[in-house]
Amino acid sequence: MKKVFLKELVLMISALTTIIFVSCNPTQIPKEYVYDVYLTGYEQDSLTKKDRVMLWKNGKATALTNGEYEAGGNSVFVYGEDVYIGGYEFNEIDKRVAKLWKNGKGTELTNGDRQAEVHSLFIDNNNVYTFGYENKTNESMSYVAKIWKNNEETPIKAGERSYAYGGFVSGNNVYAVGYELYKAMLWKNGEATPLTNGEKFAFANSIFVLGEDVYVGGNHNDTAIVWKNGKSIALTDGKREADINSVFVVGDDIYAAGYEFNEENKPTAKMWKNGKATILSSEKSIASSLYVIDDDVYVVGNEGRKAMLWKNGEATAFNNGKYIANIKSVFVVKREK
Repeated sequence: MKKVFLKELVLMISALTTIIFVSCNPTQIPKEYVYDVYLTGYEQDSLTKKDRVMLWKNGKATALTNGEYEAGGNSVFVYGEDVYIGGYEFNEIDKRVAKLWKNGKGTELTNGDRQAEVHSLFIDNNNVYTFGYENKTNESMSYVAKIWKNNEETPIKAGERSYAYGGFVSGNNVYAVGYELYKAMLWKNGEATPLTNGEKFAFANSIFVLGEDVYVGGNHNDTAIVWKNGKSIALTDGKREADINSVFVVGDDIYAAGYEFNEENKPTAKMWKNGKATILSSEKSIASSLYVIDDDVYVVGNEGRKAMLWKNGEATAFNNGKYIANIKSVFVVKREK
């Protein structure tokens, strides 16, 4: 009888201890996050009427150039605490200079003797890759695709009349996309692969790599195209001009942004998810870039003279249209509140 009583007492004490422990254990507070939205593009200076490189962070605008010379931002990338923007600025002899801005400070990647531009950038393992072009001579059609790593030119097999529009780094592989002599092109570690045969005009604007799969967005014979591992997927029927300017992949979902001309022969901004189109604006507009994070889709571009952001289809204008502005690139950073 005594043993039974002791056993019951032990069980009661154990249960009581469990109740006390559970009741005293504070409820874990779910983490809260905020999303910092970085945008770049250009806005016309009110005095000189020349375009300035702009950075918008959560809607707050900062000009990176003073409006003395025409300039524009084409790509924004955030790495740690640093904000990088790639683009161009004209110089005193009216040559377009390829430039990279880090936290507002500009660095020239070309000497300014010939036309050049940065169109895209990507940062991996503290290495800064920029993609664009530089003319070989002062002839307007002598442009050649370029890749710079940490501001130094790297080898790429590209001939005249070629251009690198987009880039991506995955593992040890550096990818670039663009065009060369009417063909949409993919470069992997400098080696060239045409995505089209050159019979019809085509170009590639954007690339996204996920695992072993390589996605490229662009245009072939006026049709908006996504290539997956070299195989083309048409997003429009080709009856009206259309183009993909940006591609982004999350899991099995393929997002693309660009435009398609409407019945009134005006380009209208569109976003596609797995081939299904969403019209972002009924006005003359173009979607230039997109970013997807935690089921939110950010698309940027322009609507007439206005710089635009569409978040999940909801439009926000960053200027009133008095002076021309355009957003070319978006990057979103998630951080704890």
